[in-house]
Amino acid sequence: LVITYRSEENAVSTPAATASPALTATATPSATQTGGVFTVTLQQGAGGYEGAEDTFLYQWLPDTSLCREVSVQVGYRQQKAGLLTFALDSIPSGATVTRATLQLWATGWGGQDMTLGAHRVLCTNGPGQATWTSARDGVPWGLPGCNGIGSDRSAEAESNVTTNGINKWYSLDVTQLVRAWLDASLENHGVLLRATYSVGVFYFASAESSMLDRRPRLVIT
Repeated sequence: LVITYRSEENAVSTPAATASPALTATATPSATQTGGVFTVTLQQGAGGYEGAEDTFLYQWLPDTSLCREVSVQVGYRQQKAGLLTFALDSIPSGATVTRATLQLWATGWGGQDMTLGAHRVLCTNGPGQATWTSARDGVPWGLPGCNGIGSDRSAEAESNVTTNGINKWYSLDVTQLVRAWLDASLENHGVLLRATYSVGVFYFASAESSMLDRRPRLVIT
């Protein structure tokens, strides 16, 4: 968990696409403190944060959990989709979220770019248990692959990004979703990373990656 503080006179921006997050906290946020802006980076293993989980769902391994893979794979005729969750317990109660981005480091691809969307997941799941068939042990998705619209996931993505090669960060705006999670108007079941139909596939560093600074991160201002 990385927390930085700036006075209200100074602008705060989310990390640049290629920047690696710092691994030390320079301030502790307080729900009662005013006149300041905090940027919190949630990334598995950074600063003691252990609240991130992810996996990918694969149509041709329908009952296999892939949560220990070092990459989250997305694409190939919509046969692969990523599932990511972040615990938000460390965010101060009453905080006002001005921006939240999901950031993913692309480690590999099939040689073809694609458009990816971050969809709100609607049902209780466990990334450590989820497969193409099941949201969690003994509980199937409404439709395999988290494809039940209105039961498994939202029809529309929170935001989309079109890829342009690898070895770089990609960011998806999830501000509205994080706000709703924090004010409890929506339950936090994570996001589904899904591509438009393409024969390509993208590999993103997972929470299991040996390169800590390349793991998925949720940056909240």
